[in-house]
Amino acid sequence: MTRDEGEGAGHVDFEIRLAEESDFDAVFGVDYNHREALVKTAVERGECYAAWDGDTAAAFAIMSRNFFGFDFIELLIVSEPYRRKGIGMALLEHLYGVCGTPKLFTSTNQSNLPMQGLLDKAGFMYCGMIDALDEGDPELFYVRRKQYAR
Repeated sequence: MTRDEGEGAGHVDFEIRLAEESDFDAVFGVDYNHREALVKTAVERGECYAAWDGDTAAAFAIMSRNFFGFDFIELLIVSEPYRRKGIGMALLEHLYGVCGTPKLFTSTNQSNLPMQGLLDKAGFMYCGMIDALDEGDPELFYVRRKQYAR
């Protein structure tokens, strides 16, 4: 899938696709927290989607399929130079499009206001909180229901 986001200084052409094992180094380079095992496993399982600007990984997201029987966006990271250019929104829309369950869930820390704003714009609704994962920074959960034609 190719996206063309806006014009001018924020203009970026990019492609979103499942990451392959040969993409690992480029995709892993986006993760500023260096969760090598998590990213490697997601790539191997076909759960890692990457947004590419040519041959550069600009962002990636991991969507697992084991959250109480629903798909769950476990992680979404946009590389610093690519933020605020529509790539995060495009990844969310792509994951929603390939989601195989009636609901798509995700979460973010209460302190992550940019992600909360992105989720709101992407049609996700707040649905709960867990306060024991990251002490002092509760995890907020969101859901977006699939729209089926009738």
